[in-house]
Amino acid sequence: MKKIIGAVALVISNSTYAEEWNFDAVLNDKVIGQHTFIYEDEKTISNANFKFEYLFMDFIYQHKSTETWQEGCLKTISSKTDDDGDLYEVSGHIGTDRFLVCLLYTSPSPRDGLLSR
Repeated sequence: MKKIIGAVALVISNSTYAEEWNFDAVLNDKVIGQHTFIYEDEKTISNANFKFEYLFMDFIYQHKSTETWQEGCLKTISSKTDDDGDLYEVSGHIGTDRFLVCLLYTSPSPRDGLLSR
């Protein structure tokens, strides 16, 4: 009975495969943030958070992306990025005969307006 329970536990634990990579982002020998990648069950999640000062101004960069994969091919992507106030969103998925991507860009500057494709 213990062998059967051990075999079932081994199969269940191997069916969920996850890896995580964590990196420091470095600028001029100073850590300004982290970038993390998580891969689990054909899904990849990327998180980046950076903050640094240049000429007495703070700059902030935040990014989150989720990708799903099937048989080694990209199936879907969804990402949001805040590049110091400029906002980007990307989404994509497999269509009938192609991969469709949508980009939304929002700038806080009134002269830039809103661009969507």
